[in-house]
Amino acid sequence: STPALRHVLMHCIDLGSDVCKDLFISEINRVESNIENLAVIRYLHLKTMGMIRYQIQDEVVYFDTLRVMRLASIQPIIMKNSPSKANAFVKKLLQDRGVNVNTCFLRQRQSKYAFINLRSALILLQYAAENENKEKAYRLKKELLIAANNKNIINQSRGNGAELENGAKIGGTAGSGKYQQNVLKIGPNHQQVDVRFKIKGGMMYLHRKTVYEKIGLESVIHSTKKGFLPINSLITDLGFDFSQVYLPNQHEVFAYMNTPAILLLLEAVDPMMVMLPRRTDFLIQLCMAIEAPVAGILGARGSIIVDNHKIPWITKDSRLYFDRETLFAQSKLAQLSEWADSLVQAAASCCKGNQQAYVEIDELVTSKGLEVEKDFCAWNNDPTAYIGLHAAFSLFAQEGDYNRSRDAHALTLRDTLSAISSFEPKLRHHIRMSHFRMCLVNRIIAEFLRSLQEQGAGLELDTEQEESGLELDNLSDEEQPLQQRILGRDVHQRVDVCSPGDMEGVEEGGSDAHEDHSLDARDAGDGEGFQSIRTELISLSGGKIGGSIGDWELVGIEPVTHLAVRAGYGAARKISFMQSDVAAILKYDLYITKDMCELSINDHKISASALDEVMKRTSQGGGLSLLYQLISLRPCFGSFGPEVVETVNHTLEQQGFDHTKYQFTVDSNFIGTSSQGRTYAGTVRSLDCTYLAQSRVADRCAACTKLDSLVINRSLLSGEAGILLASSEGEDEEVGESGKTAAGTKSAGRGKGGGGNNLASGKPGHQSVWKLHTTDEKGCSFVCPQVQTFNCSLPHAFDGSAQATTVVNHKVEISDTLKVKLELCGKQVTRDFPQFAQDHQLGPLLDRVAGLRLCVGYPAHRVVKQARYLLNHVGRMIPEMRKIFKHFAVDEDFVYRIGSEDEEIGTIRSDKCKIESEQGSDICSACRSLQQPIEFQ
Repeated sequence: STPALRHVLMHCIDLGSDVCKDLFISEINRVESNIENLAVIRYLHLKTMGMIRYQIQDEVVYFDTLRVMRLASIQPIIMKNSPSKANAFVKKLLQDRGVNVNTCFLRQRQSKYAFINLRSALILLQYAAENENKEKAYRLKKELLIAANNKNIINQSRGNGAELENGAKIGGTAGSGKYQQNVLKIGPNHQQVDVRFKIKGGMMYLHRKTVYEKIGLESVIHSTKKGFLPINSLITDLGFDFSQVYLPNQHEVFAYMNTPAILLLLEAVDPMMVMLPRRTDFLIQLCMAIEAPVAGILGARGSIIVDNHKIPWITKDSRLYFDRETLFAQSKLAQLSEWADSLVQAAASCCKGNQQAYVEIDELVTSKGLEVEKDFCAWNNDPTAYIGLHAAFSLFAQEGDYNRSRDAHALTLRDTLSAISSFEPKLRHHIRMSHFRMCLVNRIIAEFLRSLQEQGAGLELDTEQEESGLELDNLSDEEQPLQQRILGRDVHQRVDVCSPGDMEGVEEGGSDAHEDHSLDARDAGDGEGFQSIRTELISLSGGKIGGSIGDWELVGIEPVTHLAVRAGYGAARKISFMQSDVAAILKYDLYITKDMCELSINDHKISASALDEVMKRTSQGGGLSLLYQLISLRPCFGSFGPEVVETVNHTLEQQGFDHTKYQFTVDSNFIGTSSQGRTYAGTVRSLDCTYLAQSRVADRCAACTKLDSLVINRSLLSGEAGILLASSEGEDEEVGESGKTAAGTKSAGRGKGGGGNNLASGKPGHQSVWKLHTTDEKGCSFVCPQVQTFNCSLPHAFDGSAQATTVVNHKVEISDTLKVKLELCGKQVTRDFPQFAQDHQLGPLLDRVAGLRLCVGYPAHRVVKQARYLLNHVGRMIPEMRKIFKHFAVDEDFVYRIGSEDEEIGTIRSDKCKIESEQGSDICSACRSLQQPIEFQ
């Protein structure tokens, strides 16, 4: 120590002649007089709050982080219990406020955040003054700055976060980009603001803090807990790529900000921006500062290319004005805004000399905070023919961005599918508007930089092309084509139907083949009966077309009286007795003249003999009794299973097919609905079908009852064995041949029971052919690709002709421990098989799996295309709408075909889809929720 050294020098006699005792002691005294400046960690004495440690490194002053928090009473509970969490809190707070946390702290031994620089400490104290202990934070800030100034610390330290460049100094380089720094003068001379800007990759960046402090946004950011988060979310919602919006410096992550982002942010109608008192004035002055040089080089009139479209413009008083009609058309603003459409109509009326339209235009423009004289330019009696730059951006923000939130609250959405159909066009138009706005502001900034170059400002624009920081969407009317998928071999859906043995003996053209389906007067006995009934029915319906008698409606009077019951209306909806969840949608038509009476159900004429029986039963009851008996007639349901209908239809349409071999056909007029949400389009009927059930407690006529012995095979593996159809009588024999021909295949019996009597179930039989896929010591697997038929139209817009087919690959894996794993089209299905666990019988297990149906979701092409677009642009939605579209996904692995058309890809599924459809349905319960009210999801 220096005291010990001084004692030795003063009391030691023999030090040698080469030692200068007095000089040595004077040097010790000099060192001791400046001992504080030699210390690394020093102490700053505050007026009333004690001392605080600080140190200066690389000309930057740092203060003790935890001491600052204690003196200001910032998070006292965390400070007491866990100082390490206090450091994490400070780091997160500064990070949210754009501070570069990699340079604002100074490490001390094991603590990375031991000391904090002055600029970051002041930001921390500003937060504390707004949200924690205002009195202590304000007093500490005041005493800290006074003590540091008295100690001359602030003048000694350079680089406490303040930018030192001024004027047009050339800055350093950052990465591979070159920077050119200049000053943009904004506002009139007496209130002029100098905003530094840099140029990188041909883009212009303004000094963010200067702009934010001028409009009062900086203090708002530092006084809230979220910091820059709301502002950055707003910038992202405007369509910018956030990673390209800012340029960092040594102390700030958000040091410089993209000029287009600043312009559109200042135009935003977000509550945080609207409440800033100086925002509008600064925005107008910034636009004028950019427009004036551009107008100087462009001239008086011309056109500018924006997004590959020519936009006419004129200049007036160093301001730019664009053709309003072209601007609205290219930006799709008219489709987004009723206000814009009203302005266009009012302007058209002005051109025709309507003086009242001028008042309407003035009211419309004033309602948006604009002025006709300043923000528009007249041409050919149209006061709004040309629109200014600031006015255009303001309308884009108010009618494009703000309307989305307003529409979200006003839009009544019935279900998720309806929400997709109604919201997708709005989002598409908004993205188009946002894209056009982005292109416009970028083009204006590019012209501004070119004007500075031509004026000799000495800007060195980079020739290196870098990303502009814009998220430009592909907005063509046609969707981007999906990536080509490898679907394996082209599977030809070959399905056939068998001929039941008991139908072979039926002669061609049954007894009713040429039967007269109308009842004339000779059959009824005399013509007065028809005429009296006709007169009575016209009188009961009020004698006017449109009158009704119960469910019957009078459609025509002369020359033929026509009464009809609309399809599925009232009693025209008949419930099946065999399948109580299915109902037939029927349409009844009754035609009566004085000489004839005719009834048709779903455009099929009912035989005269059946109608004669009804007429005889109701001869004493009059017209009301007749109508009641007619609408009580039960239809023949036929065999309406989708697989049966599609199989028979495909077989009958084959070229060279012998139609005399089979005594059945497909009735495409039949429509059935299920309580499970499934719709049946078409049914298989016998050629001798009478279209009426045998009785009031039956579902079929006698001829169609024979269809129960029909056996179909939807398995694609049957083609390998050459067995495409099998009769019910020779099934065992033909299946045995299949087993011999195709090695490694297994044929399961009909029905869910594996070969039971189909007449008992009332349904046609079904064969499935399985193939042994893999086998090893760990287990084995079987596969069975089958064709599944479904209707691909939407539930609320059913189209009977939209019958589609898809190949469903059923796969069963059985482990060495006899655990069963089931997959449909590569997607695992959770299901237990208790019967297999008991008897270990493979045949019934495969039969049960072959009867499972894949949940097809909602594969309607137009809605799938819209859903795909929404999911690809979910980041451009407002939060209120984003949460609506989080419950579904587009399954791009689903492939189907409608008739002979090309394959379609994609279906809409719930995010909780169970893969296996419900019994008697094409979708699962989770996917069904997409057509239920959104409130219940």
